[in-house]
Amino acid sequence: MEQSMLRKVFLIMLLFAVLATAGVQGYFSPTQPFDEPLWLMRSRVMPWDTSDRLKQFWAIDGPAVNRWAYTIGLKASGWYAPHPDEPPCWSYDGDKVLFFGDLTSGSVRLSTLRPGPPCSWEWVHGPTAPRKAILAMRASNLLGYGILLILLWLAGRAALGHEVLAAVAVAPFVMASVWREWLAVICNSGDVWMLAGMAGALYAWLCLARRRTRWGAAAVGFACGFAIAAKYPAVLALAAFCGWAVFHCRGRERVLSPLAAGLASFLTWVALNPAIWTWPDGPTAFFRASVEMRQSGMVWLVSRLGRSSARYILVHCGYWWPFLPVVAVVFWRCRKEWWFAPVAWWSVVVAVGTFAGILWLGDASDRYRLPMELGAWFAGSIAVLSLGHNAGKTRPEDSCGISQHLHTRSTVGIS
Repeated sequence: MEQSMLRKVFLIMLLFAVLATAGVQGYFSPTQPFDEPLWLMRSRVMPWDTSDRLKQFWAIDGPAVNRWAYTIGLKASGWYAPHPDEPPCWSYDGDKVLFFGDLTSGSVRLSTLRPGPPCSWEWVHGPTAPRKAILAMRASNLLGYGILLILLWLAGRAALGHEVLAAVAVAPFVMASVWREWLAVICNSGDVWMLAGMAGALYAWLCLARRRTRWGAAAVGFACGFAIAAKYPAVLALAAFCGWAVFHCRGRERVLSPLAAGLASFLTWVALNPAIWTWPDGPTAFFRASVEMRQSGMVWLVSRLGRSSARYILVHCGYWWPFLPVVAVVFWRCRKEWWFAPVAWWSVVVAVGTFAGILWLGDASDRYRLPMELGAWFAGSIAVLSLGHNAGKTRPEDSCGISQHLHTRSTVGIS
């Protein structure tokens, strides 16, 4: 009991040390051009406000969960309303938003954003923004990053039945500087909340796989709906769960589990998107405008940034591909573990689906690869640690409070 308590204290201190390090990085990192001032503007409009074209544009362009998180952070810090003395970053001119930047020649107008689908905007270099407001939004990022690490640790403990090994499985997401930069520091399109929702879905999924419960599928659907409301690629986690339910559940659960997860996911997504009900022409017009926005956004990305070749994407995304044979062998050795099917479905669908999306979009940016890295790294870590932990040992209790002694060894007495 005393050792278990010491382990918990050590892990809590380790989490605070990780978050403190990321917080220091966020405090001293300069404001990112375009992204952070733009998200400050979006977050100063309540998610249900669709009273003019600009606010309608924010409602369909910015993920709802991210806007909720930043809005709450700005409200708590007192920077939700613009301060009289804050530097000019933008101004309104009808349905246009004029960005300003602090250049060596003074504050000059850099570009114009024309909201509403189809939309186009010029890339902006060096706009200024109130520093305290940016730090308030970065504090929301830090909170999401901490929740992501905790949920991954819970999923690792559910699979491995060991607290310290679960922390080791989370280590890659702490040591990778790209993860800290894009999730805990830079204010962007809600990647941290999407990944946290996907990790929460995996944890609920593992608990459901270990002991079937009436509301287990709904819990997975809730986490997936939260993640989808943060960013649409999270629909891959829901698709993975539905595939697992169809092939691995029995009887009516093959139909009822996907339906329960899908319904819970949809209701959660609707609840987190109040603009659906306040849209001037109703929910149907909201969905139509969202589709048009995504289409025009893809056209803009290709026209502005170009498309990377498939060969470049294969090289840029495949730095861990030489380890695939090792991962395949490790996964094959773990195929009889109770957690193997959920983790494999979640990992493969998320990683392969993300890679297919990158190929289709033609952009291998760092943050677009994060879901693929989440699926590959976490599943690989769990498999390797499980093999080492189970070598000649029986398993302790998992995090769901259920005995994991699935493969007990019989003792043969020698007469």
